[in-house]
Amino acid sequence: MFKRKSDVFILLVLACTLFLGLASVAAADTYDLDRIDLYDYYDSSSRVRITSDDLERNMEKTVEWRRVKIVPRVIDGSYTVTGEVNQDSSDDYYVALDEGETIRVTINVYDDDGDRQERYYLDLTRGMEGIESVLFTADDFEKEFTSLDDTNKLVVPLDVDKVKLKAYLTDSDYEVECNDSGSSNNTWNISVPKSGTVSVYLNVYNEDDDEVAEYKFVISRSSSASSSAKELLDDLTAKNGSDEYEIFPNFDENVQDYYICLPSNVKSVTLTPEYGDDCDTVKINGKTVRDGDESSELSSSTGGSSYTMKITDEDGDTEEYTLNIVRAIVSSGSTAALDNLRIKRGSSKTESSLSEIEADPGFDSYTYDYELIAGDDSAYFSFRPSLDDSDGIALLAYGDTVIMLEDDDYCTPIRLESDETVTIRSYSPSFKVYKDYDFEIVGRQLDDTDTLEDLELYVDGVQVTISPSFNSKTYTYKASVSDAADVYTVTPTAEDSSATITVNGDTVKSGRSSDEYSLADSFTNVVIMVTAENGDSNTYRLTIDRSGSTTEGDPVKVVLRIGSTSYIVNGQTKQLSSAPYINSSRTQVPLRVIAEALGANVYYNSTAKQITISKDGERMYMDIGKVIKDFDVAPEIKANTTFVPIRYVSEKLQCECKYNNASKEVIITYNMDDDD
Repeated sequence: MFKRKSDVFILLVLACTLFLGLASVAAADTYDLDRIDLYDYYDSSSRVRITSDDLERNMEKTVEWRRVKIVPRVIDGSYTVTGEVNQDSSDDYYVALDEGETIRVTINVYDDDGDRQERYYLDLTRGMEGIESVLFTADDFEKEFTSLDDTNKLVVPLDVDKVKLKAYLTDSDYEVECNDSGSSNNTWNISVPKSGTVSVYLNVYNEDDDEVAEYKFVISRSSSASSSAKELLDDLTAKNGSDEYEIFPNFDENVQDYYICLPSNVKSVTLTPEYGDDCDTVKINGKTVRDGDESSELSSSTGGSSYTMKITDEDGDTEEYTLNIVRAIVSSGSTAALDNLRIKRGSSKTESSLSEIEADPGFDSYTYDYELIAGDDSAYFSFRPSLDDSDGIALLAYGDTVIMLEDDDYCTPIRLESDETVTIRSYSPSFKVYKDYDFEIVGRQLDDTDTLEDLELYVDGVQVTISPSFNSKTYTYKASVSDAADVYTVTPTAEDSSATITVNGDTVKSGRSSDEYSLADSFTNVVIMVTAENGDSNTYRLTIDRSGSTTEGDPVKVVLRIGSTSYIVNGQTKQLSSAPYINSSRTQVPLRVIAEALGANVYYNSTAKQITISKDGERMYMDIGKVIKDFDVAPEIKANTTFVPIRYVSEKLQCECKYNNASKEVIITYNMDDDD
């Protein structure tokens, strides 16, 4: 098989190489989250865990805590948490939530080189404002919700066709509505379809009539996921003599309301049901109608009449439907087209929240397909049709609901969700013609621009040059001012108007001046965070030097003495909380003081016990207690101060470091122009 022994040897070498390569891949680091732990900031025993099985790119979590501590756990690498977050003295991340408020945070996972590998978005909501609990009851069935998410699922037994919903409020100042309907005792009866689901919305209002919370319940029967809808009717027709009239919408077991539109000179119709395979009997207006037979005449007064149709299936279950017969006032020629349609959209059904919008494309009588932007996942819409002729009728159908629209009058706002389709039918009874206008509800794509267009610094009211010149992709800057300078402001301008900006944690409008802040004695660190509409964020950092002797281009000189808490920056004496010392012939110095004196930023992850030093867009990492490569000592914490080997830090920050053995002084020199 092999001509030479060398062939065998080469094959063995290749096999070993392949094996080692596979082993290396198998042992590769996994830079990702393992889980996320959420704690009540004031009670660490209260915890919610998002396990690896529940991790998604976009996550939502509802809690009842005023402050939520966020503790990501990484498999390998490091992490940051950005957004409207704070850090306490222990460097733990937390957010403060008002009742009903939602805050999005971004969790980034980095590899050992500081490159981002994963990004997660977590929407935290403080729920249950105004509602203590929600109770659902039926015969031999009871389910109480004492905590609520934005969307809640309820599955009832197969034989339950109606449930009673009762909302218990935390305070009498609150009011609650169910599907836009109020109740004196906060109780509503909900019909549950035999198949599919029904959505129920609870909206909570405070004493000022402001909506403070909304909860959705999706209700189904226990067998709805596996059972198919029953076939009650194959067809249902409406006639007057030989003339047949449209029933809108077409019959569906889950739709409760139907409309039959008649000309002004037609005063009655008969209905003919064709039984489906599961139908036993049909009663229309209280009288049984056999399969294929006509019902007795159903008359319609001007303005309309309503009749009840009850269908009993072979199991003895009965469904009830409403038949609305509408008669036109006069007869005239018609194309059945709408002359115009005006639309309003809002975040709630209150008039103050609604504003007029345009469909896409703009409405035209002979264009029949449109899109409506919801803005978020859902919104309230109100429609105002202008009919082409005086005997026209306009109907609106969405989901399992059909309503009649008044000519030149806005309807009661209805809640519509993304991917839902609304049909408005403009009908001419005299000529038995109609036009359908379809509107697809679409959610708007949130903008992801999280950068600044410009950044200006003002000291004592005078603009100061920052270095380097501003660029949206450069995130670290510095400026030098006189030691007589007192206060500063910054004016950040976002690239996208939908982004939000904070300066030192305070919200600032794009293109507007920030609050006025006092300058520190030496270096002042300014943090500008830009959060895009979709939750992405970027942080810009500006270091202002007012040490008094350093100008752009001059070197920074730091002098420390072993065992002394005094140190000197450019001739000015300052104090340390802990003195430098020598460990294994390595000089250990307080990290934060040195790094900030040299224009760098320092972050400490107490969970991972990892230090991150960031300067001019570059990052380096050190682990507490872990010996640094090519050095024989590790960073360590003493008296709540982090100490690091000075030579390692100075080399990474491209500084010159000298040690005077006689005076036991460490002298660090850094050129402010040296950005390479």
